[in-house]
Amino acid sequence: MKIIHKFKTFPNHLRRSPLAWTWVGLYLALHFTLVPLIPTVEMWLYEIMNGVEHVEKIVNTVLAIVLAAVVLLVLLRATRPLMALGFLAIAALTALTITTNPDERVHFVQYAILAMLIYNAHPAHNRGGYLDILIMVAMVGMGDEIFQFLLPDRYFDLRDVFMNVVGGSLGLGLVAAFKKRE
Repeated sequence: MKIIHKFKTFPNHLRRSPLAWTWVGLYLALHFTLVPLIPTVEMWLYEIMNGVEHVEKIVNTVLAIVLAAVVLLVLLRATRPLMALGFLAIAALTALTITTNPDERVHFVQYAILAMLIYNAHPAHNRGGYLDILIMVAMVGMGDEIFQFLLPDRYFDLRDVFMNVVGGSLGLGLVAAFKKRE
């Protein structure tokens, strides 16, 4: 009964935070617009950079810089720095052990941002709602993979959905680490 109540009241919450949901929608529109273009951009980068190794090094370097910046931010600003560093360590280990594909490592950042945007827009974000948000992230990840399945040069991969959920968990973990203690 509680779930039905949530769905009945959701439009009221949506009306209270339309700008936050607009950002979620714009982010998803950008994401799904770029999905068909990624193979073309990758091939272009491979040609310019003379091979896969160079592109992978660049992607990994950029991700390492982003990770270092986030760690620095965590150490300076987080209300729960150990929690944030723990989430970052788990995400980094998962990214390094599960995949060698730089595209899949970028999923962490993409879906962490998505989870943060949904958290900001979600009606229950002050009361938690982390599971609801993670389910939304998983649904978007599954939709992303189904969309890729329909494209000629892409394919469906459940591992990507898992990576998306881990990325969303990273985003929520960072949100929790920066959330003010009550």
